[in-house]
Amino acid sequence: MQKELKIIINKCRQLLSRFYDKYDVGLPYLITSAIALIIVIGGIKLFIKLTENLKTDLLSQFDSSIYQYIISFRSTPLTNYFVFVTNVGDVYGYLIVLIICSLAFYFILKSWKFVAQLSLVLVMALSSNIILKEIINRSRPN
Repeated sequence: MQKELKIIINKCRQLLSRFYDKYDVGLPYLITSAIALIIVIGGIKLFIKLTENLKTDLLSQFDSSIYQYIISFRSTPLTNYFVFVTNVGDVYGYLIVLIICSLAFYFILKSWKFVAQLSLVLVMALSSNIILKEIINRSRPN
């Protein structure tokens, strides 16, 4: 699917280049970026619709049976591991990863460009993580 999306976006860029390169060389890239953004927003909207559909009775029963099956494997070491993984996906976990990776990129590659890109990606990942947690609003096991 990723290859097909890249092919579609590249063909769109090539098509737009024929018409808009005479005005501005960067214009096809801006239009292609806008189209890619529309595809991403459409995907997010579809994901939200699918999560809303999970609240139906039939899927709730299925979800409950899966939940009970997974709970049967509960143990203290496994619980501690998953609590740790959950905390890594929290705001403080992202900040720790950002600081460690930023320092590593800066001292190894001697470039702020990679640090800025990493920061942007992690801020976007954190934002999407927080938004999805609010949308899904899944109860945590005790």
